[in-house]
Amino acid sequence: MNAQGGTLYIGIDDSGKISGLEEDYKLLEKPNSDKFRLVIKNSLESYLKNKVIFDYINLNFPKIAEKEICIIKVSASPVPIFVRDGDKQECYVRVDNESKPYSYDEFIEYWQRHNTKN
Repeated sequence: MNAQGGTLYIGIDDSGKISGLEEDYKLLEKPNSDKFRLVIKNSLESYLKNKVIFDYINLNFPKIAEKEICIIKVSASPVPIFVRDGDKQECYVRVDNESKPYSYDEFIEYWQRHNTKN
């Protein structure tokens, strides 16, 4: 979200095998995509504390091979998005194949460099 955005697939493993959301749904009070969507959105709002995120996130629940999956498409945000947990505030930046936590000060430096490149 802080750089280029991306797509997250839930219900498909790293090898591409479709497992679906059935096991995830079992953890919910009401086992369906509406409740799953609500849990994801509440979690994002709780940790990101910035409602602008919902302008840049799209959740879909298509069926593939008779199994429902969740596709979360995330667009790049024009404003920095921080993860907040109590008094702790971090921003994650994708570096190669991993996400690295940046402190507020580190991220501000990153953001300035990133925005002058574009």
